[in-house]
Amino acid sequence: MPAWLVITTADLNDYLVAAQATALRTASLAAGQADPFGKVMPDIAARIRAEVQGCRTNRVSATANAIPPDLKSQACYLIIEALQVRIPSLKLTDDQKTQCTEARKYLTR
Repeated sequence: MPAWLVITTADLNDYLVAAQATALRTASLAAGQADPFGKVMPDIAARIRAEVQGCRTNRVSATANAIPPDLKSQACYLIIEALQVRIPSLKLTDDQKTQCTEARKYLTR
């Protein structure tokens, strides 16, 4: 089995243009608020790990926030979606919305 991975901010760059990635992580922050990725990513990773564990024959990695490598794109799209809802004026594209919907469907399989 390939090693599980922890999603990083660099991974999001594979799915976003640079300006969108920067905006999602830096725009509309409260005074003293840090990049929200550090809070959002563990939430999404926990959700994915719970879905994987939903099958009693599956085991999850002992590494915190690690997910199976074949779920990387699903994790990235769900993180992007969660980051985007903080900034209503920054809309996901139709293609990105489709990818988020497909990611949720894939995880429930």
